Amino acid sequence: MASTQADTLRVQPWAQLAILLISAVTLIGGIVVDGFPLLAPVSISFTVLIAGTIAVFWVDRRGTVIGTRWLAVIPLLDIVATAVIAAPLSHDLQLASALVILPLSWLALAFDPISIVIGVILSASVPASHAVVTDDWPQAPVDWVPFVLAPVMMSVFAASAHIVGRTLRENQRATDLTMARLEEESRARAADVATMTAIEKGTEDAVVVFDRAGELLRINAKAKRLARHAKIDFRLPGLGDHRVFAADHLSPVTFPDRAVPTLIEQMLTIEHVAWLGTPGNQVAVHYRMFPISTDGEVVGAAIIAHDVTELVEAIEVRDRFLDSVGHELRTPLTVLLGETDLALMSDVPESVAQRLTAIDEAASRSRCCGMPPMSRSSRELLSPTTVPLPTSAVSRCG
Repeated sequence: MASTQADTLRVQPWAQLAILLISAVTLIGGIVVDGFPLLAPVSISFTVLIAGTIAVFWVDRRGTVIGTRWLAVIPLLDIVATAVIAAPLSHDLQLASALVILPLSWLALAFDPISIVIGVILSASVPASHAVVTDDWPQAPVDWVPFVLAPVMMSVFAASAHIVGRTLRENQRATDLTMARLEEESRARAADVATMTAIEKGTEDAVVVFDRAGELLRINAKAKRLARHAKIDFRLPGLGDHRVFAADHLSPVTFPDRAVPTLIEQMLTIEHVAWLGTPGNQVAVHYRMFPISTDGEVVGAAIIAHDVTELVEAIEVRDRFLDSVGHELRTPLTVLLGETDLALMSDVPESVAQRLTAIDEAASRSRCCGMPPMSRSSRELLSPTTVPLPTSAVSRCG
């Protein structure tokens, strides 16, 4: 059975212990002052208080697995027991009748209205119990005031305590719901962090994450290695005295002092291939810097980088090969075009002229259109492919 705020209010072992101790002090005072003529009823009442104390502590130790609604019996018996203990006391000790306030408060705070009404009726009868035991009934009308005020005061007190208890339970319920939501969000956040950590460890890409202010939040091992290789420090303005170069391996790439905050503020995305490290010991990376948003609100930025050294070097080798082959092909094609032009200017049969014209057109197409498209594709890989930062944010010096 799940524990609730009502269960917590119903189980009051220390309040019951306080009732027992105060009753014991009252009992001792009565013996000293009055001798306690009603020894048997008082002893039984005190035994009831002891039994109630043991029962409440037992329930508190066991938790709420056995339910708590039945515990209303204990404060009701407490009221009866304290009334019996206070009944034979002299007027000098009649203040002890106020003991019923403790169990009545317990009832009003934690239990149902029926139990509260019964408790109010029993509490209101305390003044009458003294008159019954001592046969000392009021003689004047004014002496009846306590008998009239007792039920009124007990009712007002119980109603006020019940309202306070209900407010406490509602506030606690709202607090419990808030705490449950926060715990759920904390578990979800922990799961997200665990997922992110697993991805960072498992991916071959370098991953760097920043908060909304541009402060470094997370960086995986691959990114740390690349940052060390390029002497990049994400905590310093302009990313520190880094070694980041453009596609020619020599032109340094410079970043502004607030590169990441600028990226976040302007909602920009940049994508480049750059060379990291000193010339002669460089690594090519394809990196993408982009803002992170959730529900339309920017919450940070990230950098994802991938080592493309082998790919870029292969493309460069291919381009050099194609340029060389293209150069070697263009020379004989130029000679061929010149010879066909000369032949067409001479007096040749119509059939031969048609063939020379076809050869000239084919050679012209090969010389003009055969190689450049491949070279353009490689250049596009080594240049920005999405929206770059303005020149005031990221620039290349050469």
